[in-house]
This record gives sequence, C-alpha cells and structure tokens, in this order.
Amino acid sequence: MGRLDLSLMVADRALREAEDADDPLRIAAARWNPGRVLLSRPGQEAEAAEVAMGAADELGRTLKTAGVAEVRGTLELVAVVAEARTGRSWAAREHLTGSVAPLAEQVGERGTPSGRCSGARTPNCTPFRWT
Repeated sequence: MGRLDLSLMVADRALREAEDADDPLRIAAARWNPGRVLLSRPGQEAEAAEVAMGAADELGRTLKTAGVAEVRGTLELVAVVAEARTGRSWAAREHLTGSVAPLAEQVGERGTPSGRCSGARTPNCTPFRWT
C-alpha cells in the first residue's frame, strides 16, 4: 500500500469492529494487521512481535475452537519474521519448528475457518499470499 499511516488506521478499525463483535478469534486475527504493518517499518520488529505474540497468547488462553490453530500460527509467524529480521535466526528457527510447525500440523492441508488455504493441495480454495 505504501501508506503506513493509512494501514495502521485500517488495522485499528478492523480491531475495533472485532472488539465490538466480542469475538476472540476475530480480535486475534485483527491484531495480525498491525503486527504486519509494524514489520514493514525498519526498527519496529520487536513491537510487531509483541503485538502478535500478545494476541496469540491471549487467544490460546481464552478460546479452544477449530480456528485457533490457524490464527495463532499466523500470529506466531509475525514473531518468527521479526526474529529473523533482527538477526536472531536460531531463535526464529526454534520458534518455527517448536511452535508454528505443530500448529500447521493441526490445521493440515485443508481449507481453514477464515477461508484461507493451508496447503498446496487444498481443494476449492485460493491460497493466501503474503504480498
């Protein structure tokens, strides 16, 4: 998008809507947006990881439904990228293999509750792409 100020504003509005709906899964998913925006700002990787992991941890404590593994894994990937960008490649690898990979195994090669695809062979699904 190129306009980080607008990206943060849109992310904030999505979070407010999710909070108004009082839906922990949507709230956690909405916190992914500011995490990704912060990742795009050099020097704000720690803040991005903090936002994402706070949402992932809160989601894990408050909800035990089908979509939790997908959203939690997506949030934890923000932290993995932040670790890698700050030169903490071993921490990123450990996080990826220790936390994110087991969540990906839970989701498997099927469509997910948000309509995203989790694998190349997912039927009737358009893969989510980081762009």
